[in-house]
Amino acid sequence: MPDRRPMRAPVRLAVFLVCAAAIVVLVAGAPPRSGMLASVSTRLAALLILVITLFLLTRRNYYRPLIESHADTEIWPLPNSYVYVVQRGAGVTGMAGALTVEQAKTFAMATLAPTSLRERLTERYEPGQRTLTQRVTIDAHLPEVLRSRTTDGPPPTVLFPLLIPPKGLLIDNLRVFAADGAELPILSYRQYLTLTAQVLRTLLNVAYREPLDPARHHEAFAAEHLALSAIMRRGRDKDVSGAGALKALDAPGESAIHMAAGLAERLASNYVVVAAVPWPAENRFVVTYERQITPQLQLADRSSGWIPWLKGRARLLLGSRPVDITVPLENACTAQSYHLLVDGQDGVYVGSQKSPQLTTYCRAHDRRIREVTLQASGNPPAPPYFRFRRRAGQQYAHFYTRFFPEPVPGLTGGDSLPSVRFRFFETPPGSVFRAGVAAVSATVLIWLIGFVSSSTGDPGTDAPAFLLVFPAIAAAWLGYEGTTAAKLLEGTLAARLSLMVTASTSLAACGLFMVYKAQLPYLHGVNPAGMRVLGIASLGWTILALISILNAGTISFLYLMRSWEFAYLASRDDELTDHKVHVDSGDTKRYRERVGRRGDR
Repeated sequence: MPDRRPMRAPVRLAVFLVCAAAIVVLVAGAPPRSGMLASVSTRLAALLILVITLFLLTRRNYYRPLIESHADTEIWPLPNSYVYVVQRGAGVTGMAGALTVEQAKTFAMATLAPTSLRERLTERYEPGQRTLTQRVTIDAHLPEVLRSRTTDGPPPTVLFPLLIPPKGLLIDNLRVFAADGAELPILSYRQYLTLTAQVLRTLLNVAYREPLDPARHHEAFAAEHLALSAIMRRGRDKDVSGAGALKALDAPGESAIHMAAGLAERLASNYVVVAAVPWPAENRFVVTYERQITPQLQLADRSSGWIPWLKGRARLLLGSRPVDITVPLENACTAQSYHLLVDGQDGVYVGSQKSPQLTTYCRAHDRRIREVTLQASGNPPAPPYFRFRRRAGQQYAHFYTRFFPEPVPGLTGGDSLPSVRFRFFETPPGSVFRAGVAAVSATVLIWLIGFVSSSTGDPGTDAPAFLLVFPAIAAAWLGYEGTTAAKLLEGTLAARLSLMVTASTSLAACGLFMVYKAQLPYLHGVNPAGMRVLGIASLGWTILALISILNAGTISFLYLMRSWEFAYLASRDDELTDHKVHVDSGDTKRYRERVGRRGDR
């Protein structure tokens, strides 16, 4: 994006003076002797000038620079000679000597069929200020066919694929750890390309059952070059010509050819983040990686309706942070067993957890597996299974699945991965309770002062004016206290709106009291038909009292319902288990254990 020249000081001063003059004229209007028509026309002209000036200023200094900053980054293609350099270096040396067949097959199988190595995967999310910390722990097991047969020297390294993101996607603050907490090295992009070339060459050597010879294997070298060109191509354009050329090779080892072709096809539009893990003595190892993810803030569009659209914008303007997280099940199909945990922070609990497409997805794949098995006259594999950790007032959510299938293009209901949505509510009392206390206090003061003012006109003291200011101050303080330590899941829209209404009605009541105290000829209207609402005859005080009562009643009802919901969830029996610990709410030092009791869903 070309740099936009900032506005010069004289221009900024002129814009400020124009806006200031327009605001003054908009507030003051024309002189009284000019008449009503001139006053209204002057205000309309000032308003028009102010709107046009602010529109042009916003468009030039904010809107256009922000929109133009999202231009696509220019991508320069790699020269073809670079592909030849990588191809010539294939099969020579790796990170720890020559690449073995076991290493090559491990890398290929972990990329194409990760469930063959990954027995369990635990994915955990921890919310921060604006980001999520993702921590993934993988329990892997090397099959017998991939186990190292090296007997001399130190064991080789497992070049283990951790992530296979699309090309161009950045991974933020990635760190990899072994089971003992030691940090593991990650291959650079150049090392990854060299490794990929070595794996392809090793698989081709296995397929031809001899090292490739340029004089006798021209087709293999040409197919390998096409595959490397597609893998090293920058951008997300998928080129499968290299995979097709590898599939067309006539070699004795068909399984190695299919593995090399699948690897070339997969890496044509993706790249692999590879960790160097010491080869395990027991053929089992645990590796953990963590990174930071910036979740997308989803604001409802107008097609969802005006109410969701307004609520989304109100949350953004009032600083009410989202209280729900949607996690796609991208890692569920990469391991035999999958655990997903989403941690809230102190003061929240899991209010709802759902995945509308999950049942349809699993049912579609189960039906497909059974149909394929019947046609093949074999035993059907295990169907997918999943469940949620039941809600019990805890601050974390837990989803579990095993034998989760990969999406199949063209399969109705099973062609796209589902996602799981967790919604968190504040643990009572929370901000809703504070908003309720402020609303009830303001309601009592407004009613009391309104009752006295509408009956006597002048209570004979200025104390009500000071009393009415306290709810407004309390609402502002309670609504935004502790913002420096705020996290991603904090605050509710209902509490923020209630505090705004409390502050507004308190200030309005303070102003109305001063009007009555000064005996100004304004706002002295009475209720129609001589009605007295809660003993208040003044129309102004009646309106303020009713608004305050409605605000206090709404936020109090919401607090009672959320408290009842939390108490109901927290007091339910736990899941099916052989060991339970119960905490007596009357005395936290007394515990009792029950064995063998069946819990409800």
